[in-house]
Amino acid sequence: MLGICDKGFLIDFFFAAWGDFWPPPQQHSTSQLPLSPTSNACYELVKRSLPYTTKQFTIFFDNYFTNVRLFHKLREELGVGACGTVRSNSAEYPDEHKRVNKTKDILPVGFISGVRVRSVLSLIWQDRQIVRFLSTVHSGYGTKERSRRAPREHNIITKQIRAVLFGDEKRCIINTPDFAADYNDNMNGVDIADQYRSYYSTQLICRRNWYPLFFWILDHAITNSFLLCRLYFPKTQGTQLPGHLHKHLEFRSRLSWVLVIMGANMVDPTYLSRRARHDCGEASLNTGRGMRCGFGVPKGNNRSSRWQKYVSGNYQLSPMRLAPGAHEPIPNGLSYEPLCIYCRYIDQHRRRTGEQRGKVGRTTRKCGFCDVPLCRRCFELYHQPEASIAN
Repeated sequence: MLGICDKGFLIDFFFAAWGDFWPPPQQHSTSQLPLSPTSNACYELVKRSLPYTTKQFTIFFDNYFTNVRLFHKLREELGVGACGTVRSNSAEYPDEHKRVNKTKDILPVGFISGVRVRSVLSLIWQDRQIVRFLSTVHSGYGTKERSRRAPREHNIITKQIRAVLFGDEKRCIINTPDFAADYNDNMNGVDIADQYRSYYSTQLICRRNWYPLFFWILDHAITNSFLLCRLYFPKTQGTQLPGHLHKHLEFRSRLSWVLVIMGANMVDPTYLSRRARHDCGEASLNTGRGMRCGFGVPKGNNRSSRWQKYVSGNYQLSPMRLAPGAHEPIPNGLSYEPLCIYCRYIDQHRRRTGEQRGKVGRTTRKCGFCDVPLCRRCFELYHQPEASIAN
């Protein structure tokens, strides 16, 4: 599964399996060797995902995908810059840098060497160990200031770095090559996306092989929504977005309740018979609260029954009672006193179990959020999670 991410936001993706070979892109000359299937998949993903004809992009790759052929094609054919760490055994990696052994060779601290291969610049940099880069957007001369922590003195290189750059300080600001600084600042977008997804995964145990793909897409859709929420509503004083929605858990909790409320307010016209749909009309089902349809209306846990305040033996309390909101008693505005929903719910439970049935009270008030009539005695009980145990 390949994806393009920016700081955890999934831009585009596609599924690839072993044996899926993309057709090689058109080559400008016969001297260019074709890309490997993995590099070809990366090329096609960039080509179909980014508006490279109108904007400029720089993509940062992991060393598993980085090679000279891929970077050269991205620059020459799409005009897309690329940067990333590279393995010494990658295709067309220069021999001058292959001979440098990062475990045996000791170079001066901060040493940089560059070799050009086609339109790609191969770089090695001596940090705590030798780091290999490929880039089409850096020259190798620029530096950027970055705050770094002093390394532990466990070998000759780290002792030199601590003595030359840090001294007795545990942290200081040093000049870092621009290609390494940009890579550290912009890399790990996919890792951040996977980290967000792992915190509150919707994955369920299933036997269908396509279900995990659906849950993966659902998790990333929720993560993208959360990141967009934080981007367009920054957490500053005077913002209209509540600060708690900038927390991942609170955002997902609020989103879940919004979906529950939307589901509770939906009407499935298939519940009604053809004659009922013809007589009442589809519009009246969505707009006419309290509308009675006398033909084929099921009695029980559906929206039509809740509108009619009908409580049967199969009635279940609405999940809206647990949703965050302004649950306050307000006048119902009716000319009569309807029966309390929770009193009738408890009465039906006692009738099924053979217990002694109690009194069902009438009330002039209702919950302003749930829009159900509730007496003063049952108002608090109705909004507790344990209220459904009577079922």
